[in-house]
Amino acid sequence: MPTRPHLPNSNGLAPIDFDPESATLVYGMSAAGKTQLRNIPIAPITLVYGMNGAGKTRLINARADLVVSGIGHASGVSFAHNSVSHACLIMHNDEEVRREVVDYFARLDLVLVLRYGQDGVIVPYAHPMHYPHRERPLTGSLALLLPVLVQASLAARLGGVLGIEHPGVGLNDEIIVKLAWHLIELVRKRTIKPCFLIETASDTFRLVMQSAVAIGVDADYMRYLWVERSKAGRCEVLAYHFDDRGRIGDGHPPQASKVNRDLVDQLEGIWRAASVASVPEEDAPATTSAPEGDAPAASSVQE
Repeated sequence: MPTRPHLPNSNGLAPIDFDPESATLVYGMSAAGKTQLRNIPIAPITLVYGMNGAGKTRLINARADLVVSGIGHASGVSFAHNSVSHACLIMHNDEEVRREVVDYFARLDLVLVLRYGQDGVIVPYAHPMHYPHRERPLTGSLALLLPVLVQASLAARLGGVLGIEHPGVGLNDEIIVKLAWHLIELVRKRTIKPCFLIETASDTFRLVMQSAVAIGVDADYMRYLWVERSKAGRCEVLAYHFDDRGRIGDGHPPQASKVNRDLVDQLEGIWRAASVASVPEEDAPATTSAPEGDAPAASSVQE
C-alpha cells in the first residue's frame, strides 16, 4: 500500500514550511488559470454567485487588491489586521471615512460613536437616533461590518478593487438593502470608480441592484457573474449585464434564483427611502471620547 505523502514540518494546525519538493503535494491554481481570472471584465459593482466549490473565492482573490469579509476574515497587505478595533482606529484618524461609516449607520436609525475603553482601545458604541441613553457597545454582525465599510470607503477614494466575501452573513434584509445602496453611492460620487467585487449567496443584493438600475442608476455600474465548475473540473465564469429595466435577460443560469419582479418593485420603496436619507449634523456625532475613570471596558469581539 502506498504511503501517504508527508508535508515537511507539519504538526496539526501549525504553520507549514513549504519547499520546492512539497509544491506538488499542495493543491492550487496554475499561473495561466490566475491570468485568465484576472482578464475577466468587471464593473464598479460586480456580484459573484455560484454553487459551493465552483471557484468564487479564487476569482475574488485573483482580481481584488484586497479581500475583506463580513464574517471576520481578511487577507491583504494594507489591512492585514481585519479587526473591529483596527477599523475604529482608521475611522478615528480619517474624518472622511468616519463620516461615510456614520452615514451608513444613520440609515439604520443608529448613531455610531467611538469611545476609549479602559485599556485605551477605541471601541464602537451605538444608540438609537433619538434615545442616547440607550447607548451600548456595538457587537455581533453589525460590528463585523465595520471593516467592510471602512475598506469600502478607502477603496472608493483610491479607485481600488475591493473583494467583499459574504457581507450579508447574519444580517437581515433591510440592513443588506441599505448596505447595497451605500456601495452604490460610494461608486456614484467618485470620478475614478472603484470596483466592489462581492461574493454573496444573497438574492437581496441582486434584487437591490436590479431595482437601482430600474429607477435610473447607470446599468454600466453593475455586472453579474455566475461561477460554475464544468464536468471537466474547469472553473467557468458567465458574465451578465442588466438592461435599463434591471432585468438580466435570457441565458440566466438555471441554477440561480429567477428574477422576481414583485420583489424588485417592493424593494424600490426601501431603495428610494435609503437614497434620500439624510442626517442632521447634530444627530450623527462621530467623536472619540477621552479615557475616563469610569469609562466602560472594551468588549471582546469573536473573530
